[in-house]
This record gives sequence, structure tokens and C-alpha cells, in this order.
Amino acid sequence: MENNKEFRTFPDIGKDAITEEVNDYLCSIRSEGLTEEIEWNEDPVLDSEEEAVNTLMEKEDVPVAAVRFYDYPETEKSDRQLDLEYMYEKQKRAIAKTNETVHYSGDNMKISKHTCKNCGSSIATAYIKSNFCPVCGADLRPDSVIEKQEKQVKRLEELEKKLHDEIAKQREKNKDSAVVKWLVMLDTE
Repeated sequence: MENNKEFRTFPDIGKDAITEEVNDYLCSIRSEGLTEEIEWNEDPVLDSEEEAVNTLMEKEDVPVAAVRFYDYPETEKSDRQLDLEYMYEKQKRAIAKTNETVHYSGDNMKISKHTCKNCGSSIATAYIKSNFCPVCGADLRPDSVIEKQEKQVKRLEELEKKLHDEIAKQREKNKDSAVVKWLVMLDTE
């Protein structure tokens, strides 16, 4: 039997009021209200709604659980965050372009055949449609192209970490204006 999990967000109006609202909601969508007590997880207050969802998803066997999280007001992104987002997207496009380019296609080669380094198959460049050997599946691209892509992926990971750190820094600055809310996970069956 598959569980149907649903998430509902509530302001910090108190456990009794939230329990009543959850019970009313469940009565409106099925024949009965709450059949189990809500498992309240007050501490720690999680840093985002996304983190709250992930925490609740780990509680697979719990029919109704609740966690608190900070809801930050909409603010303008910092110049640093905008720059990092731009560089991150640009790096993703560069990786996609590297992956899309068929290195040994007949269109850009003067030689008519290419030999796979892995299995030794001789492949006519006119028939190469991807960067992988049609016989063994090995990558046909030169080592320099593979190394370039590895560097691009490493750079993307670095940018992702810097972006995450910048977002965390901005959240920390805005923590005083954040509102604590409850996220409740319900089993709607």
C-alpha cells in the first residue's frame, strides 16, 4: 500500500489550533479526521521549507509529523548572488555544449575512420553519431576533451557551493525578519 503524503504549512498559532485545522482538513477529504497524534519536532528550527520537507520525508513510517522552519521574507538578491547564479548557469551551458558536440563526426574530420582506444574497433567517422563507441560504449573523445569536461564539472560544483554559501549568508543576515512556521506532513489515505 502506497502512502499519500501531503504537506501543509501553518503559522506558529499553537499546537492545539494546528491540530484542529489538520483534523478539519482530513475530515473534508476523507471519512475521518486524525487517527494518530501529530509527532511534534520543535527543535531545531530548520533553515528553510525545503529542509523541512526533506526532514519529514525521512519519517516514512510516521503518519502525521510536524517540524518548524524559518520562512524568510522576499528580499533582493545580492550582487554576489546574482554573479554566482550567472556564472553557474554559464558553466552548465558550457558543460552541455561539451557533451552535445560529437568530436569525431564526419562533418569536422578529415580522416575517414577512427579507432576506439578501448576495444580497437575501426569506426567510419561518417557513421559516428555520438561520443561513444557503438561496439563497447567507451568514450571516443580525446583525453584532453575529457579532462576539460572534468574541470568544467569541478568548477560547476565549486560555483554551486559558493552560491549555497552566499544564500546561507543572506539568510543569516535576514534571520531577524524571518517568521517561524510549522510544516505538517499528513498521510491522506
